[in-house]
Amino acid sequence: MRASTVTGLVIGISILVSLPAPAQIRASERGSVSQTVDGTIITVDYARPQIRGRDSAFAAKGNGVVYWGEVWTPGANWATTFEFSKPVTLNGHDVAAGKYSVWYVPQPDEWTVGLHATARLFHTQHPADSEFVVSFKVTPQPTDDRENVLQFSFPVVTHTGTTLRMHWERTAVDLDIGVPPSRPPTNMTAEEMAPYLGSYTLTAEDDTTVRKVEVLAAGQAIRVVVDGWGKWAVELIPTQEEHRFLTAWLRDGELYDVEDQAPFVFDMDGGRAVGFRVINATENTTWMTGTRTN
Repeated sequence: MRASTVTGLVIGISILVSLPAPAQIRASERGSVSQTVDGTIITVDYARPQIRGRDSAFAAKGNGVVYWGEVWTPGANWATTFEFSKPVTLNGHDVAAGKYSVWYVPQPDEWTVGLHATARLFHTQHPADSEFVVSFKVTPQPTDDRENVLQFSFPVVTHTGTTLRMHWERTAVDLDIGVPPSRPPTNMTAEEMAPYLGSYTLTAEDDTTVRKVEVLAAGQAIRVVVDGWGKWAVELIPTQEEHRFLTAWLRDGELYDVEDQAPFVFDMDGGRAVGFRVINATENTTWMTGTRTN
């Protein structure tokens, strides 16, 4: 073989090797969405089928994409999965932490939802009803907005849970997910709270306003009410370090957020608090200072 021929073959092979591999185009591309609620991570992984000109997503045989009464994973190809980093409740049913394949049985007025412990199942591998870890009924909701591509979302998020919504065409199915609280119960006794209770004045960094503060017993917790803060207050969560608390922000008496980077530290003298500091733990500076007045 001539040297020029060998050289040509080598160049040709090099060109073929360097060409990019063809893209894997799918009719239902994979997608995912996740939401963190009080430290619990909820993740949905699913393929996203499209209506593609059909009249309806859900109907009797021959008229829709998914037929009434048939087991269906809410997606396409490999089964849709729900994954929970901690134990949760799903529409009131206990679900252990882990990853599950998800199966729906749609009907005009009522759907069945089931979770299976085997996450990796193809959409045609329908589990038997008896194999579901949990199974329950839900009511679908008609929507004014038409969603051409199947979509999961978290339209409502609170400190105790979230709503997971599947929306396709003009149908939405909502699931209520409850999460375990990461905030430990305070359960402080009257004797434990007594050294901190009383009236204080408060000054904040970059604010010359002096505010009145009442540190009160609220059940088994210490609550800090600041003059001028309106609907906001603080509940104190004990830590392993004596006289040091995490700040749980309350809005209208309801938990809004727990801040672990702004600890509330009381300064003690003779077993009684004489003041307090709210610390910016990130910068190791004092954000607010309180001085006892009685």
